[in-house]
Amino acid sequence: MQCTPGFQAPRKAKPTDLQGRHEIDQDTRILMMALRWKSRRHFLFFAIAVSTIALTALSRSPKGLFCQPIFQPWRSHLFASLTLKDGFPLSTLETILHSEPSAFRAADWSYYYTSQSHFPGEGKAQGLWTQKKWEDFGIPETEIVKYNAPISTPIFQRLALLDTSVTLSPSVIYEAKLMEELPFNDPSEIRTPAFHGQSSSGNVTAQFVYANFGRDQDYDDLEQNHVEVKGKIAIVKYGIVYRGTKMSTAAERGLVGILIYTDPQQDGNITEGHGFKEYPDGPARPETCIERGSIGTIRNASEGNPGVPGQSIPSLPVSYSDIVPLLKALDGHGPKAADMRSDWHGGGLYYRGVEYYAGPSASHIVLNLNNQMSFPTKEVHQIFGIIRGSIEDEVIILGNHRDSWGAGAGDSISGAAALMEVVRSFAMAYRKGWRPRRTIVFVSWEGAETGQVGSQPWIESLLPWLQKAAVAYLNVVVAAGGRHFQVKATPLLQEVIHRATKAVSSPEGGTVFDHWGGEMIAAGGGDAIPFLETACVSTSDLSFGALYWPYHSNFDTFTWMNTSGDPGWKYHVTTAKIWSLITAYLSESPVLQIKAADYAVAMQKYVERIKEFIPSSAYFDLGPIEDAIAEFHNSSIILDGYASSLRSTETDETIRHVNQKYIKLERQFCYEGAHLVYDFSAFYSDPVEFPRLSHSLESEDLEGAREWMEIIQAKIRDAANLVKL
Repeated sequence: MQCTPGFQAPRKAKPTDLQGRHEIDQDTRILMMALRWKSRRHFLFFAIAVSTIALTALSRSPKGLFCQPIFQPWRSHLFASLTLKDGFPLSTLETILHSEPSAFRAADWSYYYTSQSHFPGEGKAQGLWTQKKWEDFGIPETEIVKYNAPISTPIFQRLALLDTSVTLSPSVIYEAKLMEELPFNDPSEIRTPAFHGQSSSGNVTAQFVYANFGRDQDYDDLEQNHVEVKGKIAIVKYGIVYRGTKMSTAAERGLVGILIYTDPQQDGNITEGHGFKEYPDGPARPETCIERGSIGTIRNASEGNPGVPGQSIPSLPVSYSDIVPLLKALDGHGPKAADMRSDWHGGGLYYRGVEYYAGPSASHIVLNLNNQMSFPTKEVHQIFGIIRGSIEDEVIILGNHRDSWGAGAGDSISGAAALMEVVRSFAMAYRKGWRPRRTIVFVSWEGAETGQVGSQPWIESLLPWLQKAAVAYLNVVVAAGGRHFQVKATPLLQEVIHRATKAVSSPEGGTVFDHWGGEMIAAGGGDAIPFLETACVSTSDLSFGALYWPYHSNFDTFTWMNTSGDPGWKYHVTTAKIWSLITAYLSESPVLQIKAADYAVAMQKYVERIKEFIPSSAYFDLGPIEDAIAEFHNSSIILDGYASSLRSTETDETIRHVNQKYIKLERQFCYEGAHLVYDFSAFYSDPVEFPRLSHSLESEDLEGAREWMEIIQAKIRDAANLVKL
């Protein structure tokens, strides 16, 4: 951990700054920004935006900084009590958190972050800038923590369809472009090569097969149809399971390489095949769009190249434009997807002449997949801001990772821009005299896209403190990528999330809750994953997304966000408000706004889902788990009722006793360094709960399933005993 030297008090704002602009009129501010950027496009954007986006003034209160380690909770003087300021009710704080977030500023933060490459290992300059902005806003303490980590770096990638029937040398039938073609009016110059983080190096030439989604059951189907996959290269679609699982499954099945592409099937009816034009002329996915991403896990990210023989094979992400010639080369070879089980149906490239044959390709038609990677050690920089509360050991942490694939206007810069507005809003309240009941920590992470190599070591280094003090970790990756609101969270946070979404207006009218409905899915997403998996801290991940948006592609630019993703930047602001209010409700309520019974009710639903995995030919009784959940539910109702009866006039010891039960509850589901209820979960996925039990049942390992059932039952009973009064 590195301590940042002391800084000078923030300089007085200049008229051209985005803060302190009350000295000049609104039209002059717009013109000055346009001249500073020297871009007619941005001038036009902000000239239009001024009619719909209100500017707010930001006063300043310079604070001197001191150099001391923030995160050493065993040193009690660092968590000295701060008296809550009298006369500053929650309603006043809510008013500030509602009124401060600005679409104009969110757009400016997004423009800054997306204007230069910020892949993991490239984030120092933007980290320092972020820290300085937080200090300028008035956050009383900030710190930079840096770690060294091996960062996946592409050296050379090639994908070519070859005809080896020529005796002297193979002829090239098709050479994949492996790069997007951005619209002519998008000035973004950031071009990230097509590669998978943590992918193995390798140069393989082999026949190939089409393997649907690349699941175990898909390879079983191929085997039943007498399709030999060993020694071949697999072409699989994104979706249903994590890309890293697709790679490891292919390796286990004896394939030598894997290509993963996004089929228009994933976009529903919003495709060119259904008459929609491609972006930028319409809402459909561009044919050259490539979804990059990591194929490793958090646990092996620190090891760099995971290329262990038998466990990892070379992989590449590919656009559907580049995959069409390969799939057409399989025509007439092997079984046809339309003649196989129903979950092989539905491919979206029929309008391009693709018939989805499984292959393998003809013996003389092969693919050359050349993926050369390096794993240099680079620094990743985490930026922390802290507002200390009057309670020493109850902490709310909220964060976003600012590293991205490409410009990353949606993932993750929409979240980074929203975080800036959250931090600025709380800083405004702080300058007006508000002091939190519980300590609030803001974090801008780096290194998430290559396996959370920033958040994971920080969590591990402070694990005892986090497990003692962390009330929740509140994450946002994609604040704005569409209109569909999604919440991935543990049930303990349901009440505050419902309350916040009912308090924030939707850009579509009504409240966010009205459009959402309140249904949460399995916890996880971004840097919430190590908090949940390693520390068993209650987490949430909020997002506004869409069926199609240019996730992890070079199309995810400021221009796309401004014209298609979030015109008017309304969803950035909406996310910032929800995020802020959840934080405030958790921070300011004397008794934590948590309901243990919500967890029990959710578990009852999870068990019903598990029943779908029980083999039809076997008998497996889930009664012991259901009995344990019933006991947990009964004890939780009593605790929740007692907690609701408490008032702020109760003694600190009484309230603390209840709050500590709520804080410790999530920890009851830790088992051997992982969470028993939830598994790894990307923000776009919805995996099954109680994963180890579910997977055992799905694979018909009944003995293993019984062992996991006993473990789960015991941990739920531990939770029931914890919440008993």
